[in-house]
Amino acid sequence: MKNVLRSVVLTFILCTFQTLAWATPSAKDLLNTAKANTTVNCTTHHIVYRNTSVIQKTGQAPTTMVQVTEIFKKKPGYMKMITDDGFQKRVVISRGDGYLYVQDPATGKFQPIKSPINVDPFQQMNNSLDKFDSADSQAVTDASDPPGKGHYEITVRGGKLPKAVDHATIKLDPQSNCVTHMEGKDKKGNTVLSMDATYQKIGNTYHPQHMHTESHTNNFDVSSDMDVVTNEVDRDMPDSIFVVK
Repeated sequence: MKNVLRSVVLTFILCTFQTLAWATPSAKDLLNTAKANTTVNCTTHHIVYRNTSVIQKTGQAPTTMVQVTEIFKKKPGYMKMITDDGFQKRVVISRGDGYLYVQDPATGKFQPIKSPINVDPFQQMNNSLDKFDSADSQAVTDASDPPGKGHYEITVRGGKLPKAVDHATIKLDPQSNCVTHMEGKDKKGNTVLSMDATYQKIGNTYHPQHMHTESHTNNFDVSSDMDVVTNEVDRDMPDSIFVVK
């Protein structure tokens, strides 16, 4: 009987430790899931967003800039980007032939320019929150209140973080598993970078809806707010949008 009880107790303890181990996923798995949840996979994409930036140098008045950007993308390699800063509207078209076609605002005609890089409209943005391979470069904390709700905070070092950032704290939303806040600190503990984001779910993908970023250095403070006005995925998009005249 004692042997049976001992076996039951050992099994219970083993299962408890296994449950605890499974309850907290690794930083790598969490960040890979966040990246996958925000990766846009579509045939056409039409997006309009407004970016408001405020730049302030120490001892000087802040400067505010507002720019509206509209982008049309269609596979395999079509892209049209229109930017308007309130003073000038610029139009650039890429048709997958190695050239960028830049419109002259005065004449409306397009000038072909050999592209210095291979333009892929659907290339995914480089993720700076990866490649934290060493065991001491990542730590996961359950930041839920009460605990156990899956609201994780991740602390990372190295990887692709900017040189001015000693470590970064990343917060993940438990419902979307997306990064909602990131804060980078230097070796003295000063916050040099921060980002807050909200998302809109379209299909199975979470698209940024609003993003606020801040950068602080010895001489400059820069803040930026990006607001998505229009976001259409896999809408009908005629080739005439990308015609070069």
